[in-house]
Amino acid sequence: MRISFPRQPGFPSRLQHLIDLAGGFERLGKISGHSRRTLTDWARALHEPHSGQYVRLAEACGVDLHWLRTGEGEAPKRLNPPVVSLPAAPPPSAAELSPAIDLAVSVPVSAVGFPTVEAISAAWADLLGVGSGALAVREGGL
Repeated sequence: MRISFPRQPGFPSRLQHLIDLAGGFERLGKISGHSRRTLTDWARALHEPHSGQYVRLAEACGVDLHWLRTGEGEAPKRLNPPVVSLPAAPPPSAAELSPAIDLAVSVPVSAVGFPTVEAISAAWADLLGVGSGALAVREGGL
């Protein structure tokens, strides 16, 4: 729900412009770190921000501090909040990228000394915990 107050001259008018650009009091509060009540009090001209609050609001919205305080200059057409860079996480180790999988499968061998496709299929099905019909034997392998 958007709430607008009659435009007050001076700072409240400029603040209302920022509120409109942000999409409401809640969004401007999240961007600037000011409470909704504080923003509402400023918009209603109940009191003005102190110098530190002006600076914080201007920096958070990426607008000119001089314009915000005096109204001189061009009003912003959009907000330009600063981009927050988070420290990069350390790169993962080789072990984290490709963990070793140690599998031992016992497979019966055929008369000529090689495991049969069916035996390999059954061993994998058992290892994976699926029924023997879950893996289809086809020409060329599983």
